[in-house]
Amino acid sequence: MGNNYGFDLDGVLDKPAYANLCNLLHASSHENKIYVITGGLEDSGDWTEKARIAYLDRLHIRYTQLVRCIAPDYETIGILKGEACKEFKIDVMWDDSEVYLQQILNISPETKVFNPTEKQIKE
Repeated sequence: MGNNYGFDLDGVLDKPAYANLCNLLHASSHENKIYVITGGLEDSGDWTEKARIAYLDRLHIRYTQLVRCIAPDYETIGILKGEACKEFKIDVMWDDSEVYLQQILNISPETKVFNPTEKQIKE
């Protein structure tokens, strides 16, 4: 049985080590699901779905689904990311925002969260 992994795009998957981890997890089992759960303050320019997909292609990221959390403020983006983790039953989520990670833990406490610049937040 595979696992469900979540990765933020900006600040995580744009780092080569995390892009490599994502691709290795994707390749390690056809049952693993990789969700790119990314936030944005508006749905325009570099934050449109088309632009996000093109960016993932440029980074050579292999993933199952792109989940965009668009909202006018960071707290709401965190809530949307938490709801996405709950909906997709994310086992492990990597995000570089403490605000988002705290909201994920509040909404989806079964998800283990990591900040690539910090130690693990929840066991």
